[in-house]
Formats: sequence, structure tokens, C-alpha cells
Amino acid sequence: MDINELKSGDVLLFSPEKGSWLSEAIVFLTGADVSHTAMTYKEFSKIIEETPPAIRVANAKERFAGRTIHVMRDERNQDFSPVMQAATKYLNEEEPYGMANLYLVGMILIYKKFSPSGPQQKATLAILKKLVSKLLTIINEHKYPGKLPMVCSQYIFQSYQDAGKDYQLTIKNGNLLKANQEKSLFEKAINQTPMHDSPTYNSLKLEKPAVELSEKELLSNLKNKEGESIASLESEILEHIYILSKALHAIEQEISFESASHKAGLQVMQKQNAMFVTPADLLDHCPDLTKVGEITI
Repeated sequence: MDINELKSGDVLLFSPEKGSWLSEAIVFLTGADVSHTAMTYKEFSKIIEETPPAIRVANAKERFAGRTIHVMRDERNQDFSPVMQAATKYLNEEEPYGMANLYLVGMILIYKKFSPSGPQQKATLAILKKLVSKLLTIINEHKYPGKLPMVCSQYIFQSYQDAGKDYQLTIKNGNLLKANQEKSLFEKAINQTPMHDSPTYNSLKLEKPAVELSEKELLSNLKNKEGESIASLESEILEHIYILSKALHAIEQEISFESASHKAGLQVMQKQNAMFVTPADLLDHCPDLTKVGEITI
């Protein structure tokens, strides 16, 4: 497929970025060879995407270089101006966050129904600590009041949803919502109670691990399915999910971390879980989108 065949509103799914552990982690955790989502913006040469540090319009040819682009099209409609208007609204609001890929990996780990091995638990805990640290910095610096993080695939999906019922996309048997015997970490967090006397839970100053995992080690541990789960690690992971939930509630309500509620934050996360969309979902689980070709530059 040639780049000039792109149409306004085409959903663009990128193969993983070479050398990026986050891209590789997304591919591994979702089981599909795509790690980023964008959309053709008004004309074939421009795309709009959620990518650090914020939503932006970029040159398609430059962004496609070195990647395989899977082109998905909604063939139910001809006029995509409502989708463009919805996408532009988020652009004009400067929907921020320079850690969208880290947030995507973290939320996949939280929402995914699986029993992590010991090494996977270590990687999950390290990733959640990184994520929580960034969110707490945002709260302390009052950077993004009232704006929750949005990942690349969620941004494109939400633009279609906001365009009206004729454009809304459906996800069937979603990547993270498939029924199985496993419980997600989020489900475990909902069914347990945080340790309110935990220093970690009550402090904005999270302690760094004695030895931090490198990006290579994080990816290696995520892919390592050997070894039993470790109860103490799971407990610490759940504590960080509660901290994360408090942070999200604080951001949404524009309040301090101390004033926020983990219970209200879990409700925020539950709503996100119901609407959480990965790049893999738009490739393999969205019957409203048809793959019309691939572009390789």
C-alpha cells in the first residue's frame, strides 16, 4: 500500500520500535506485533497521535520510517470530520503526559488476567514504582490538573467514540478482557484491603529498590514465565496499585495525594478497565475496522 492511499480517519498500527524495551514489552504482553496507534489526520501526509510529551500532529512519512504500518479503515462511513473534530479537541487541550508508553505497559500488567511468575512480579513492581513516581511528581508540581493519562490506542478509540454513535467502535473478546481462570492484579486489589499503616502507602516519598533493574533486565524478567509467584512481592505490588489509584483520584479531582481516596481511585481504574483498549485490540478485536493494507518505508 502506498502512503498517498491513506484516508482521513484511518487507524494506523505500528510494529514495535527497534531498541525500545517498552515496545517489546507491549508486543509480548498483548501477543500482537503492534505497539503504537495513530490516525491519519485530515490528509494522507499527516497523522495525529498520543506520544511523549503530548498529543501532536506529525509528518506520516517521517514517523513511518523503519516501521511496518498496519492500516485499518472504518468502511461504514465516508465523512470522518466528526472524528477529526473529536481528535482536534484533545489536541487543542494539549492532552499531556510524557510517559504514555510506560503507563500502557503498567496498565496492561494490572489489567491482564495472568498469574505472574516471580521474575515477572519483580519487573511488574519495578514498573509500577516508576509509574507511581512519575504520577506523584505530576501531583506535586500541579502539572496536569484534572487530566487523566491516556494511552495511544485509547486516544484514537476515544476520538471515534466521541464522534457519535455512527462512528463508535466495538471491541469483541478484548485482549485483556478474555475470560479465563486467572485473576488480574486489579481484581485482586479490589477484593483486598490496603495496609493503611504501610509506610509506602502513606508516604509521597517512595523508597527506591536497593538495586534497580535495567531496561534489559525488566524486559527479560517480563518474558520469564518460570518460577512460582512470591506472596510478599504480590502484596507489595497490590500496595502500589492502591498508591496508583490514589494518585489517579488526586489528578482527576485536582486535590492533594493525602486528600485522595484509594477506593475512589479504584473506581476510576475500573472505568478505565472497561474502556481500556490496546493496539492489539484495534488490530485483531475490532470488527468495525478492516485491514486495507500495510505500509513499509
